[in-house]
Amino acid sequence: MSEHSIRNLNKRYELDVVYLLRSANPKYVNYAYVGTTPNPQKRLRMHNGELAAGAKKTESKRPWEYVLFVYGFPSKIAAYQFEWAWQNPHKTRHIDSLPYQKNDYRVTTKLQVLNDLLNSKSYCRWPLHLHIMIPCDELAAIGRSLHLRANTPPLFDLFKLQKNLRITQGSFEKHYIDTGNIYSFANINGMSKDDRCADQYHKFDMVKRRNPTCRLCGEALEIKNHKSYITCLTPACLMMSHIICLADKFISEEISEHQCTSRDEPLLPVSGNCPDCANTLCWGDLIDTMHLRKALIR
Repeated sequence: MSEHSIRNLNKRYELDVVYLLRSANPKYVNYAYVGTTPNPQKRLRMHNGELAAGAKKTESKRPWEYVLFVYGFPSKIAAYQFEWAWQNPHKTRHIDSLPYQKNDYRVTTKLQVLNDLLNSKSYCRWPLHLHIMIPCDELAAIGRSLHLRANTPPLFDLFKLQKNLRITQGSFEKHYIDTGNIYSFANINGMSKDDRCADQYHKFDMVKRRNPTCRLCGEALEIKNHKSYITCLTPACLMMSHIICLADKFISEEISEHQCTSRDEPLLPVSGNCPDCANTLCWGDLIDTMHLRKALIR
């Protein structure tokens, strides 16, 4: 896969994060701002006036710093919807809006709202990632001030974790020093976006002339209809399946494991094991990679 292909892909496939800033201006201690961006490092420079354009609402309270951001949304629209709910807890239907007041911009309030959103019925099954930019002990102190869960590890003091929520921590500089990739916090199964691109391109090239079939139902796959099938995320595994077939398998396994009633049956899976290599696959990662392949191969 050429560098030109990767550059074109990066224009079509972006990392949409919903972020939380706090003012580092002594006059505005505990003042927060929520926004959305495909490039968090560049956006922070805009908020701080280092780059022109945008960020008018935050001019008077500079400088700003990241507290955390959430990513892993299935679409840009979904990221904007999450942003709106986080900005407007007094209006959103996703959580109990009674405790929240309009124009409450405190960091502590925004963190409490985020906790409620991540544990709401609307978002608790989403494959979201939480990346924390401030030190762990500082976040733990904020968590204790909000009287949230006790007796939990410092990094998790603030959030009641559902099993598909991932948490990472560290500055952009730390991730670049550790991995050479400034956005390594967004890696999936240890693979960067570029590595997943190369893997998907390689698998597509291997099977496109073989009339591939679904691993579960045995019917033919429309190899150029990328939205109709997904592949295993393990590089050495060539498992391919219709999206609906694998979703039904994962949901059936979850219902059997937790003995769900018909009333509690999930509409979408969270995770499951690959029918070939048996590795655990997160549903959100599979869908994200499918969209990546769709953007890459046309």
